[in-house]
Amino acid sequence: MKDYKIIATVGEDELKKFNELNLSYLDILEVRLDLCENDFVKNQLSDILKKENVPVLFTYRLPKDSSLSSKGILLSENISELLKNFDHSNNYIDIELDNIDSIFKEFINSKFTKILSYHNFNNMISEKELVDFIELSQEKTKIVNVIYKFAVMVENLDSAKNFMQLISKYSNEYSLIGIIMGEIGLYSRVFGDLFGSKMTYCTLTEPKAPGQIQPKTLVNLRNKKLEEFSKNPLEYHDIKNLIV
Repeated sequence: MKDYKIIATVGEDELKKFNELNLSYLDILEVRLDLCENDFVKNQLSDILKKENVPVLFTYRLPKDSSLSSKGILLSENISELLKNFDHSNNYIDIELDNIDSIFKEFINSKFTKILSYHNFNNMISEKELVDFIELSQEKTKIVNVIYKFAVMVENLDSAKNFMQLISKYSNEYSLIGIIMGEIGLYSRVFGDLFGSKMTYCTLTEPKAPGQIQPKTLVNLRNKKLEEFSKNPLEYHDIKNLIV
């Protein structure tokens, strides 16, 4: 899985017991700043992360883009010093596509690799919406070295297939992450690279988004099902055998 990166999502609760967690199979650690208290971010987080030799993705989810409740409101000045300590192309920041004016705005032109993300917990995204979001973000930010993340809910397997076809189609033109949330979309997390998706998201404890599983579980599923699935990914409908 050298070219398909596994991201594990954590909040303050996991970070406080970091030495107890299994970091095997993990490529990138996503720190959900909205799941951290202000004091923890300012006084403890940097020291914890410096002890671990793993790339970091900093994310701050607005309530509409998350299935979890925020621990507090952070402002750009609350995280400025933290981010300066990790401003390197091996690390990442996540900026929501529909909220370019985020708490990371002063780091738009930083060394961080940027992930511009779109989340929809109710519907799939149309092809026009996907392209419009990308083109609009390019006009607004002028960012280079960017990855576009699209995470959606779908109603059925046909909609799931249509979404992954979009990811496959545009992955030749852009760096993309495509995720279908929920149980029906588990295959998009496990085999996303077969559709051109660059990364996948897991959890080290309880899921931070619908459908997240642990990295070890994801790797085991790939090892068992990769040969069968890769024969015709868009027609693979044996979802029940992937559900864990």
